[in-house]
Amino acid sequence: MKKKLPAFLVLLVITLIAGLILGGTFQITKDPIEQQAIQAAENARKAALPTADSFTELSLPEGSKLSWLYEGKQGETTVGYVAMTKVQGFGGEVEVIAGVDQNLVITGVNVGGSNFSETAGLGAKAKEADFTSRFIGKTSPLRVIKAGDTPADNTVDAITAATITSSAVNGGVNNISAYVKSLLFPETETKAEAPHYITFGASSKGYKGPVWVDVAFDTTGKILSLSVGNEKFQETDGVGTQVLDASFKDQFIGKQAPVALEDVDVITGATVSSTAVVNAINKAYDKYLAADAPAQETAPAPAPEAAATPVTGNVFGASSKGYKGPVWVDVTFDESGKITSLSVGNDKFKETEGVGTQVKESFFVDQFIGKQAPVALEDVDTITGATVSSTAVVNAINKAYEKSLGQ
Repeated sequence: MKKKLPAFLVLLVITLIAGLILGGTFQITKDPIEQQAIQAAENARKAALPTADSFTELSLPEGSKLSWLYEGKQGETTVGYVAMTKVQGFGGEVEVIAGVDQNLVITGVNVGGSNFSETAGLGAKAKEADFTSRFIGKTSPLRVIKAGDTPADNTVDAITAATITSSAVNGGVNNISAYVKSLLFPETETKAEAPHYITFGASSKGYKGPVWVDVAFDTTGKILSLSVGNEKFQETDGVGTQVLDASFKDQFIGKQAPVALEDVDVITGATVSSTAVVNAINKAYDKYLAADAPAQETAPAPAPEAAATPVTGNVFGASSKGYKGPVWVDVTFDESGKITSLSVGNDKFKETEGVGTQVKESFFVDQFIGKQAPVALEDVDTITGATVSSTAVVNAINKAYEKSLGQ
């Protein structure tokens, strides 16, 4: 009589055989799968920076917002950079790949990732060329606008009913562009080592009103720092308001005064506003020459010119609950309660990257300058997809105003 093998031994044999088969299959398919992944990554980089024919991976500093970074070359010439970053969309993590050329122009954007879970028919459209192509040819920093808003060179149309996803992708593209800019145009030693100088203020007529500047010069007349705008600033939103952006102001740093208009890149569609900045800088330079007071390395008592700036009074700080945590503001008010300066955020700021973080950007902050406190939410342009964060700023400003009344 034949003896039967125990059932557990039969199962063990079957399991071993199946394991050997699967292991063999894995070994056979492992290399092709890896090659496919490598090729897919190469194709994504090529699509983001089409002018490059080879890519070299670069190291990233600890704590970088980027996941990886490649230098793209055509032959031996560097033509740009491609990087990937991860942002938080409406449904979860979104991977954003963007290419940026040597002139900081965006050359291509790819959206997706293995964890991509944006809503089908809405946020999922962020992966489609109809959306990603909206970034190509533009220069960061960009901002998302909704239907009916005035478009500009620095705006991207949001996907209908998917503003959170749109803003998240935009934030990723801005992060990549900002890092590439730091590679191509690192901060100079002069700016890093000399943050305090005597400033000279002046204004010139813009498109809709006076454009104020505060400028500091070194002993040779080169520009060390520049700020633009005060509570009377009224230039066209999305067009003339671009003179407030760092991408415009930074080009003046290191330039010899007086500045000629042809020596700077004027903003497309905002020649009058750009010209007003140049003229105001040169007026401030005339004040500097008349004062015969070279820039100093330590902050002295305010000069008469500094007293002409509209920012007066004590700074009052307060916070209000945002989407992910407290949103802190520091505000100054004039004697009538109008806002003369505003900064948003501190080390506890945790709003969503690319969405709520936009409350810290100049296009949002600057609209409060000159407004009468307390501020009503309906009197400001809230950020699309970040109503909670926008409301937190307004509430915090009003708390700060209450503090100012009780000082």
